[in-house]
Amino acid sequence: GLGERLLAYAHYSTANFVNFGDAWLSIFPFYTLVDVYNNQIRRKFGYSESESGIYIGNLNDVNDNFNTPELIVNTTFLDPRPDNFSQDIYEFSPTQAGSDARGFNDYTDTNGPLLSQLVAISGAATKQLLKQTITDPTSFSNEDITLSDGGHSDNLGAYSLIRRGVEKVIIIDAEHDPDYKFGAYYNLQDRLGYWGYSLYIEGIEQYKNRKNRNLKTPYPFMRGKALTPNGDKIEIVYLKAIKSDYVDCLYDQSMVGNGQVIRDKNRTLLNNNKDENGKWQSNILANEIIDYDALFANHLETYPLLLETLWRVKLSNLFNSNDTKLDFPQYSTFDQSFFNDQYFAFVALGYYSAKGLGSFIAQEDTRCGFE
Repeated sequence: GLGERLLAYAHYSTANFVNFGDAWLSIFPFYTLVDVYNNQIRRKFGYSESESGIYIGNLNDVNDNFNTPELIVNTTFLDPRPDNFSQDIYEFSPTQAGSDARGFNDYTDTNGPLLSQLVAISGAATKQLLKQTITDPTSFSNEDITLSDGGHSDNLGAYSLIRRGVEKVIIIDAEHDPDYKFGAYYNLQDRLGYWGYSLYIEGIEQYKNRKNRNLKTPYPFMRGKALTPNGDKIEIVYLKAIKSDYVDCLYDQSMVGNGQVIRDKNRTLLNNNKDENGKWQSNILANEIIDYDALFANHLETYPLLLETLWRVKLSNLFNSNDTKLDFPQYSTFDQSFFNDQYFAFVALGYYSAKGLGSFIAQEDTRCGFE
């Protein structure tokens, strides 16, 4: 209804990925917020809004030619309504889609759905505004199915891998978790337990039933294991979006300064190469040689300082509520509008957190060391 569209407009008009000129149209019945969201997802990956991009089935060639891992996009099944929580995960791979409840079936069209649409559904945090109804793309049926963000069922995306018996799973936990209660981990633990699996990570279990606001750890990595019903062991490496001594050690102030130079240069390039609608074309930077260590050091250092100066942040934090508190990296989804500074700060945290992941797994020393 109009009220729902006005609510969507009020929030998304401020977002960088859905700008003012696009968002105001979403109050009209013929131009939905889902359309806006899908279009901007394509733009973020370098396509114009008129280009469809690739289909998930196109990734088969990539997998065959480069021996890459197979992508699994997880979503949450809303309608037809699942009987219980064990049936609400719905997955897409390059060859099939389905769930434990419906089975996994081949696509009726070899290419399957558009990858950009699946990414939009999988990341559609606001269930009622960004859920999507599509025709079942598989041979199971030709009925409509309604799907939303995979995080509404498994926010870690690990269920699909552990259930398939993958021997080593790297879990990235970037859920909003200001008290560091690790809710996504315990949700996954319960969901796996239903099927006879177990999951245990000692580095997380020590914080159980505690509030750990402003937690800072030596490293963002933790080791653990999952056991299948047959007793087979799955190695788990768990990376938490968290402030850590390790990340602080990886960059210095000279890198922060060099990063500002890169940011200014990139912004000039984008401003000088806008499309006919005045929008940046992200692919203009594709061939630029960029020192990402410096660029992300700048974003990681400056964004928390920027937050402290914003009136909306100060106002939200007056309530000291986990639902509205705006901090970094535990920035509430109450205002997850992804301005450029915000977007790149989270990318930077992931970049630096994962920078030593290979060395951690191999237990090799780095200049910041591992215990």
